[in-house]
Amino acid sequence: MAAVYGRLPQTAVRPCPRSVSAFALRRTGRLAVNGRTSAFAPGASRQREVPPFSVIVPVDDKARHVESAIRSVLEQTLPSFELIIVDDASTDGSREIVDAIDDSRIRRQYRDTPGPGGYAARNLGISVARGAWVTFLDADDTWASDRLERLSAMIRSFPDADLHACAWLVAAREGPSWPNRYARRHGARGAHAVALSDYLTSLRRNEPVIHTDTVAIRRAALPDADVFPAGQGVRRGGDVYAWLRLMCRVRWLVWSSHIGATYYTDSDNMVTRRVPSQGYVLSRERLEPLAAELTPPERRLLRSTANGMIWRSWLGNALRGSPGFALPGRLFWRGAFWQALLLSVGSSVPPAVIRLARRLAKLSCPRG
Repeated sequence: MAAVYGRLPQTAVRPCPRSVSAFALRRTGRLAVNGRTSAFAPGASRQREVPPFSVIVPVDDKARHVESAIRSVLEQTLPSFELIIVDDASTDGSREIVDAIDDSRIRRQYRDTPGPGGYAARNLGISVARGAWVTFLDADDTWASDRLERLSAMIRSFPDADLHACAWLVAAREGPSWPNRYARRHGARGAHAVALSDYLTSLRRNEPVIHTDTVAIRRAALPDADVFPAGQGVRRGGDVYAWLRLMCRVRWLVWSSHIGATYYTDSDNMVTRRVPSQGYVLSRERLEPLAAELTPPERRLLRSTANGMIWRSWLGNALRGSPGFALPGRLFWRGAFWQALLLSVGSSVPPAVIRLARRLAKLSCPRG
């Protein structure tokens, strides 16, 4: 069993006298979800009822891991959900493993052509989802058994929030695990609201608030089913853009310090290991439409944040010896000139020198 780095406090859940039972079934034949109702025919079959949660799991050649991921959903302490599994043209036996699992809450979808990053598969899952809330789990990660139960409590306590997130563990399958960076810095605060400006600041510090495994979105708040940038040449980082887009739309989220999932860094067929960072998922064409609705300080912060993330993508390629990209042309210069200039000068250092400096730094700072 993985050893856990430290221990986070239990989530502080505030009572909310205005909130109603998040999933109370009323005699009127309507399902009340935080004051918003969805009609269904009284006496209709279970298939037609609106589940509180739609859990979307894209599967692309994850035969060694997919069953444990699915079991972690099916064994939730809160059993009211639908599980949408989207097979992304797997060829390693993943589809057969999924098809062998028998549970009435599972809905299966199949794609003929695999899409980069699982973005098209997630979008397909969103398009057929019936739940009031949409959540995700990657097929090589796992959920905590009380993931949905705690999420349900948070929704009742913060009924006006359209976006929820929580902490997660970063782990090796046969090694240690530790909470994510934002949780280590802010876990003692318990549950709290994160405004757009705070969200951008955390991204700039490389302390992301949202992980795909631990985000929950009110389906009524989604702009469309194309949440992820599928079919746009994006092979990596599309989830970052998706959460930026949603945050610029809803303006704030609620974050909880409880551990909702475990993200494994040593899984099979991982995009982050086999696909070089492209650096243009946060391009001007994608970010400027998001900035149009922001205040001037927020626009500057968005561009500065994007510059830092693009720089880290460039640096990651350099450290891994992956094919790089020309950094200055990717950066946002308007409103962040001096930052862009400094990062551009830094990118003139040969990647071999950067890798050597990293090795020397590791030798001079042994683990302990």
